[in-house]
Amino acid sequence: MSALAQLGKLTAEQKAILQSKTVKLNRSADDLLALLEPIAEFDATVENARTKAGCLCGVVLLLAFLLFVFGWQQRSTIHSGGPRKGKGSIRMRDTPSEQVEETGLLLAAGVLAAVALFIRIRVINPLKVGGGLSLDLGEVTIPFLRILREEVPAGNLIQIHIDLDWLETPKHLLPGKDPTEKKYLASWFHGQATFADGTRLHWRVVDGLRSRTRTRQGISGKTKTKIKRVLRSDVAVKLAFPSKIYSLVPGNSGDEKPATDGTAKRLSVSLKKTTKTTMETSTEAFQMLLDLIADGYRSVTARKGA
Repeated sequence: MSALAQLGKLTAEQKAILQSKTVKLNRSADDLLALLEPIAEFDATVENARTKAGCLCGVVLLLAFLLFVFGWQQRSTIHSGGPRKGKGSIRMRDTPSEQVEETGLLLAAGVLAAVALFIRIRVINPLKVGGGLSLDLGEVTIPFLRILREEVPAGNLIQIHIDLDWLETPKHLLPGKDPTEKKYLASWFHGQATFADGTRLHWRVVDGLRSRTRTRQGISGKTKTKIKRVLRSDVAVKLAFPSKIYSLVPGNSGDEKPATDGTAKRLSVSLKKTTKTTMETSTEAFQMLLDLIADGYRSVTARKGA
């Protein structure tokens, strides 16, 4: 399906998400996936489609310009005398075939210019609504929501807050005095959900990027610039297990705290994991979330008769 066809099927809410690059919702897993999956599919194709449309528009404009210049030069040559024909310095009046030729060139240039304008208005401009979303939407957020859909009872709400903008943007830039170093920080994905067994899940993914630029002069005298980028992803998970069903494995450091609703006590287990890579997106965050949740469940055991 083309990007324009995908764009036509997007709802007003989905288009608003594309523009704001922010999601803050409290809905069921099915509703969240139905909302976000078309956005991810559209974003995956729109950049390529927009690039192709831009190249096509440029080629058409170039052809229109060349035809216009050639046609105008031919017209000027004919009416200014041009090459001599026979005796005298005055060129004979241009023939009907020459008039048709010069008019055809100018007309073709105008048609091509109109085609380029059409591509700009009807293809490129509409596609500006999309593109530029972080890869984390398709590689982390949606896969994680699909897992939650299997664990959260149908119809139960999942609260999420997602920042879909790229990490290396001015809004994520931290203040600093060193002009050769830039630091970016974004808490881009956090939320909460309740599993079928009553366990409450809270999660948070925070990305930090440090970019250092070093300029050195080599032995040959040439100046070389090297940029070193390190991405740090911090993933935190908190699981609040219902104490009527679970008990802590001996030696575990979970804290027993009253539930917020006051009906039962819960066993709270908090886990964190950090990775550092040279990549630009935290594509490992999905597996880190799953690993931490699994580790949390390994820290408790089901009570007898529960």
